Amino acid sequence: MRSNPSLERTPSGMLRVPTVAAHVQRQKSETHIAPSPMPSRLRSLTTVSAAVVLAVAVVATGCGKKPAASVTFKANSPIPVGFTLLKADGQIGRSGAISNNYRPQVRFPRGTTETTCAVALPASSPALEPGQTTDASLACDSQVEVEPSKLEFTVFEGGKQVGQGAVRLP
Repeated sequence: MRSNPSLERTPSGMLRVPTVAAHVQRQKSETHIAPSPMPSRLRSLTTVSAAVVLAVAVVATGCGKKPAASVTFKANSPIPVGFTLLKADGQIGRSGAISNNYRPQVRFPRGTTETTCAVALPASSPALEPGQTTDASLACDSQVEVEPSKLEFTVFEGGKQVGQGAVRLP
């Protein structure tokens, strides 16, 4: 039988097994590190550089972050927005003003369908002229989902783009 140098016999003949801590300490003392041809300052710098590169890669890929949850607005509930009515220019825009309760087709980035929405203008401006921007709210006929990273929407009238805007999340 092979003898194990870490095992000892007690005076009564029982085997004494070393603790885990004693075993780890013995392993550390027996571990030999080969001398590195790289100076210690450069070795430290290389380790720090590798850590920085790894941290940048994690941040750049978005690892470790939860994707932002989308916000759902129920049908006919007010959606706060910044709204711009585009000036007529070729195939886009509009030449006349809009008033409260204007009902265009609105396309949000999440989902490919358009929905009809009523535009509620602020009391301070009963009409919105082409080229103007205002805070308003939309009340859409169907439920709308918006991702915090994609708040923009496009407004259409008869298939022609007449406005644009962005949802203002609470």
